[in-house]
Amino acid sequence: MRGLLQRLRRLVFGQPIATDAVVPVTLRTRLALPVFGAGILSAVLYAPDAVVDALRRGSQQGAIPFMAVGVVLIMLLLGFAYRSNVHARPDSLGDYGLVRDVLGRKSGVVTGASVLVDYLFTVAVSVAALTQLVAFLIPQLQVWDVPLSVGIVGIVTVVALRVIRERARIILGVWFGFLLVVAIMFVVGVTSHGADTTSPIAANAPQTWSIWFSYAGAIASGAVMVTGIEHLAASAPNHAKPRGIRAGRTLIIAVTASAMAFFLVAILAWMYRITGWSKGPILLQVAQDVFNNALVVWIIAGIAAALLYAAVAAVFRRFSNLTAFLARDAYLPRQLTMRNDRAVLRGGVLLVATASAIVVALAGAEVATLIHLYVIGVFTSIVLSQIAMVRWVNGKLQLATERKARLGLHGRRVLHVAAAVVAAAVWIVVLVFNFLNGAWIAVALIASWCSCTPSTGTMPRYGPTCGFTSTTWKSRCRARRAAWC
Repeated sequence: MRGLLQRLRRLVFGQPIATDAVVPVTLRTRLALPVFGAGILSAVLYAPDAVVDALRRGSQQGAIPFMAVGVVLIMLLLGFAYRSNVHARPDSLGDYGLVRDVLGRKSGVVTGASVLVDYLFTVAVSVAALTQLVAFLIPQLQVWDVPLSVGIVGIVTVVALRVIRERARIILGVWFGFLLVVAIMFVVGVTSHGADTTSPIAANAPQTWSIWFSYAGAIASGAVMVTGIEHLAASAPNHAKPRGIRAGRTLIIAVTASAMAFFLVAILAWMYRITGWSKGPILLQVAQDVFNNALVVWIIAGIAAALLYAAVAAVFRRFSNLTAFLARDAYLPRQLTMRNDRAVLRGGVLLVATASAIVVALAGAEVATLIHLYVIGVFTSIVLSQIAMVRWVNGKLQLATERKARLGLHGRRVLHVAAAVVAAAVWIVVLVFNFLNGAWIAVALIASWCSCTPSTGTMPRYGPTCGFTSTTWKSRCRARRAAWC
């Protein structure tokens, strides 16, 4: 019986991998774009839905273009701010390591919890969006939304544990293929939208405070587009040298391309009077109105589904890596640092799979419900990371003597202050307007996780992250800060 189970395990998860056969992979920008930028580009499949849904509550769908411009400006601001982050700290710890080393242990714990919550809900939203695509194409499957979503999570989990790596060049085709599809759809949609078709939705002048609140809520909901930016910022070790410069370039290209794709889809939704009352992804509704061809809609849905799958697989890897970093710092069980015989951080993969499946089931696989949950997590980490960068720049200013260097540091400080203020404003708007719609769940998860972390901050002796040998938090933190700052 034991031999049968062993053979079944080998059949499902594959043969063991030798430890010395595992080597770090470095990618050039063109290949790093789809691998690490799938998350931020996949948000185009549900961010326009969030904007339209927020405007629909106040019957202000005519303001879609203006809200789209606001979201794009936020994305570009945070994109340049995070490029500065990467140039300053090109490592795989991301926001957690930056905030921990600059602002201290407690802020680092909050950031780590926020990023984990963000990744958890990113998986849940992406899987729900993938299910929504399938249900739009095959309406008979709408009643099976939850089982289908849980099944997709199970498939991704098995693939992650078996270490079936997606070919970078295949993902490259999917990533750029999606951008090409959006561009073609925009050109065809604009050229075929003549006087004989329905005119775009007219924008009403804001006359009451409730309308302004609706606008603020729409921009904040659309800011879900930046949820993949932390993953891009933590990808520097997987870039070819010079890592910081290449990772910053990848981040800016991914953010700009995603912002443009989001804007084009939003403009088409406005032109073709997509009001949000019909069921289904706005991208496919627009494709149906533009092309009026079922085969073309199926092709677009297939590319979109592949992009969502790539985003979920990438989040699985990043979540397990981040839990391992937190476990090495004694904020999670140390078993999360252990790899199985396939060199996979199995604990983190199973944790995100189980938690995301539960979240999807409880939310009924509704994208609109899940979106309100995970904006809180990502913008909590963004605010703290930008505050940390402001403090880091201030420290560099005290040491800089050359005029050119000081001017550059002053410019970076203004950039990070602006990013922190904007991110804090988005966080407040989402918390206030979507608190009862589910934002409180994200806040409760972050708070409960932070309250359960060890208060002593004792570091494990077996796995120092940065190579220092001290075992207490204070001495290690001083050594990190001295080495970095």
